[in-house]
Amino acid sequence: MKKLVGLIIIFAPLVILTISIITLITTSPIDSSTNSLIDNFAFKQVLFALIGILLALVVAKIDVDYLRVPAVALAFVLIMIFSLVFVLVLPRTIANTHRWFVIGPFTVQPSELIKPLYYVVLAYILTLRKPHFAKLFILSGVVMPVWSLVFLEPDAGTTLFYFVVTLLVVFVWASKWRLIRQAVILYLVALIAVGIFLLLHAWYGVLFFIPTLFAIKNLKSWVVFGGLLLFSIMFAGGLVALWKFNILKSYQKQRIRPFLQAYARGGLRGLLQLHSDPNPHVRQARIAIGSAGILGKGPWQGTQSRLRFLPEYTTDFIYAAFVEEFGLVGGFVVIVIYIIWFLAIFIEILRTEQEFYFLLLLAIFVGMSFQTIVNIGMNLGILPTKGMPLPFFSYGGSSLISAFIQLGIVYSIYKK
Repeated sequence: MKKLVGLIIIFAPLVILTISIITLITTSPIDSSTNSLIDNFAFKQVLFALIGILLALVVAKIDVDYLRVPAVALAFVLIMIFSLVFVLVLPRTIANTHRWFVIGPFTVQPSELIKPLYYVVLAYILTLRKPHFAKLFILSGVVMPVWSLVFLEPDAGTTLFYFVVTLLVVFVWASKWRLIRQAVILYLVALIAVGIFLLLHAWYGVLFFIPTLFAIKNLKSWVVFGGLLLFSIMFAGGLVALWKFNILKSYQKQRIRPFLQAYARGGLRGLLQLHSDPNPHVRQARIAIGSAGILGKGPWQGTQSRLRFLPEYTTDFIYAAFVEEFGLVGGFVVIVIYIIWFLAIFIEILRTEQEFYFLLLLAIFVGMSFQTIVNIGMNLGILPTKGMPLPFFSYGGSSLISAFIQLGIVYSIYKK
C-alpha cells in the first residue's frame, strides 16, 4: 500500500503534465506556425517542466528536518518579503500590474514561487515551543505583510488563496488533529454564512448558522472556537472594508455578485443555470465545454482556442480548451487523476505523526486542492473568475516550478 501511494504521488502529476503539453500543442492558434520556438507555449512548458523536475529531485534528496532550522525559516521570510516588495517598486508590466519580473521572453511571478516557502514558515511557526497565542501573534506578523503585498500588486485571487490555506491549517492545528472534521466544517459554514449574509444582506443567510451551532456543541477545544470567532470577525470586517470602501474594483464586484445571487436563488442548480455572467472569459469557456460532446471535437479541432475566442486558453482556461478537443470523457479522466493524487497525499497526511511534517503536508494538500477546485469551477462557470492556475496543467513557469518544489517536499516526507 505504501509503495502504491508513493507511485501515485510521483506519477499522477507527470501524467497531468503530459496532458498539459499535449493540450498546448493541439490548441495552438492556426496562425502560430510562424512563431519562433521560444514563443511556443508547449516548448516553454517542457523547459519549465525540466527545471521543475530537477528542483524536485534536489528537494526530495534534502532531509526535511533542515527546514525546521530557525535560520532557514528566517531566510524564507526575508526572501518572501523582499521579492514581493521588489516587484512592487518595479514599473507595471503585464495587464498594468506589479505581479511579474520580466526577464527577456520569460516572466517570473514571486507570489507563485514563494508558496513552498510560505508553507514551510507556516508549519515552522505553528510548531514552535511557545504558547498558542504567542504562535498566532508571530504568525500574524509574518502572514499579514505577505497578504498585503500580494493584494497591492493587485492580486486578490492569490491573496484569497493564502488566506484560505492559512486559516484551514491553523484550525486543524488548533484542533489537535482529533477534531479535524468539526474544525473544518465549522470554518466552512461560518465562511459561507458570513459571506452570504454580508454581501447579499439577506435574512436567510442566518440559516447557515444553524449547522454551526451543532458543530459548536460537539467541539471540545475552545481554542478552535476562539480562533474561528476571531478570524470570522476579521473576515467579516475585511469583506465590509473591501466592499463598502471600494477597495475592490467594480469589475471584481461584478465577477462575484452574479454567482452569489444565482446560488441564493437556486443553489448549485442556480449556478449551473446562470446565463447573466458578465465575464466573457467564462462565457467562452462554457461554450467550449458545452460544444465538446462526449468524446470532443478531436485534436487540433477546437475552435474556441485555435480561433482565439477563448481568452487565456493556455493558463486559466486550459481545462476548457482541453475538454473542447477531448470531450467530457477527457475532462472526467483529468478530474479522476487529481482526486486519486489528492487521496494519496491525504493518506500520507494521516500516516504522519510528526507535527511539522503533518502541517507542511496539510498546507500543500489544501493549497493544491483549493487551486484545482477554484480553477475547474471557474471553467465550468460555477465559481467567479480568479487567476488561479491548475496545478501541473496550466501553462506558466512560476506555477509549474512551484508545484514541482512542493512535490519534492511531499516525496521527501514520504521517504521519512
